[in-house]
Amino acid sequence: MGGKEVLIKSVLQAVPVYAMNCFLLPVSLCRSMEQIMAKFWWRNNASNKDIHWTTWAQLTRPKYEGGLSFQSISMFNASLGSNPSYVWRSLWSSKGLIIKGMGWRIGSGQRINIWSDPWLPGPHGGLIRGKSINHNYTLVSDLIDHQTATWKVDVLLNLFESDLVEQFCSIPLSRTDLDDEIVWRYDGSGLYNVKSGYKLLQEERQSDSGMYAAAPLSISRFFSSMWGVSLPAKVKINMWRVMNNFLPTYANLQARRLNVNNCCPLCGSEVENVQHIMWECVFVKELLGAQGIQVANQHPDVPWMEWMALVFERLNSVQRHALMVTCWVVWHARNKVVHDGVQPSVTNSLSFILASLKEYEMLNLKGSVSGVICRDNAGLILAACSLSHKYVRDPFMAEALACKQAAMLAWELGFSRVVLEGDSRTVIQKCKSRIVDASLISPVIADIKAICSNFMDIVFGHVQREANVVAHTLAQEGKAFDYPMYWIEEASPRTLLAAEKDRVALGSG
Repeated sequence: MGGKEVLIKSVLQAVPVYAMNCFLLPVSLCRSMEQIMAKFWWRNNASNKDIHWTTWAQLTRPKYEGGLSFQSISMFNASLGSNPSYVWRSLWSSKGLIIKGMGWRIGSGQRINIWSDPWLPGPHGGLIRGKSINHNYTLVSDLIDHQTATWKVDVLLNLFESDLVEQFCSIPLSRTDLDDEIVWRYDGSGLYNVKSGYKLLQEERQSDSGMYAAAPLSISRFFSSMWGVSLPAKVKINMWRVMNNFLPTYANLQARRLNVNNCCPLCGSEVENVQHIMWECVFVKELLGAQGIQVANQHPDVPWMEWMALVFERLNSVQRHALMVTCWVVWHARNKVVHDGVQPSVTNSLSFILASLKEYEMLNLKGSVSGVICRDNAGLILAACSLSHKYVRDPFMAEALACKQAAMLAWELGFSRVVLEGDSRTVIQKCKSRIVDASLISPVIADIKAICSNFMDIVFGHVQREANVVAHTLAQEGKAFDYPMYWIEEASPRTLLAAEKDRVALGSG
């Protein structure tokens, strides 16, 4: 269902945005579009049937409140002002929202007050909250080492908690003389759009009792932790369904008046409800017990969701990952029994769980890894490098850093005429544009332009991801290294094979 989530958010909910940039759509039309999205989300592709396990309003709740952060289309319609022009009233109604969403993008930091100005990424209006003011440090520039264009980590650690320091260090800095600028904080471009305005509006209204009741604190903490773990979307969505009892267990199907046998397919001895299939079944107990996860229910009177949240809270990060992957594997094994008649073994299922956890751990061991390949016009490798970056979670930032590393490598090797290609259209367009960028990655873009000014000729080109396999192969192999790796007229073994295959394909074309 991870693919469905992406499709709904990036396609179905993006379609009305253009019209709603200026105009208010009828509420009836908004509701009709939401019904179409709900049917698509819940439909079973195999049987072409759908059971709506909860309301669309529940799905539009923030993820930490138990929803999926789908958009309420009608909420895009802001309340009107009193001016006579319909278009003008529609635009004017967004004024207050825009003011609340503005904040500083850091350049030199000399215009930004640490304690009173909105400059942090993330929630809370960009302000530092809950910290006593240290008058020895007033401006953001006081926290920056301007010689190296890096944050003064030692100073930050003395002033703030480690998690807040990581948030600071995720903000890129530029070696160029970049001015501080006020931008829209809720979109990576730094410019206002309806989608990001909706995000801010939802944050403001999420505590409104007229929309929905707040979830218990333990539930909110659970969902905040669950959605934040570094696991695939399919694993997290499965856990969301488990917690909300949205799985088509036999007990749930019987409750919806379907004529099915309610016996657990895995053990055959108990009624299959979500609590049994995910916690009490002998098959599941053996899997969890082998991983050192406590399975005894010490709170029989506590509702299932709250009890699971309490269990999750007591686990360490490794056990949390293991629990979520186990739930996903168990449901997959259950479906194999029901649909294919294949009975799973504890040994094979445990091996699959441990292998999956190891794979996910390796993928998330580092923030991001850049893979850079320098080739001549015949496709032969001249140089290559892989470099890991800490505190990087945003894909556009990772692509921008890879582009910067490519420009730096070409300059250090003494090239004068360069074609710099990447598969992020956004990053390439920003590098080609003469307009001063206002996005979060603008310090990196400024550095790229400064480096490229040293070349006699530089051409930026966008290529499809399929045409950038060699660089991605090197980036994948770079995850195995704890330090930067450089090659001259060669590369890592898998990268060499990918480069030769690519060169032959281009030659034959």
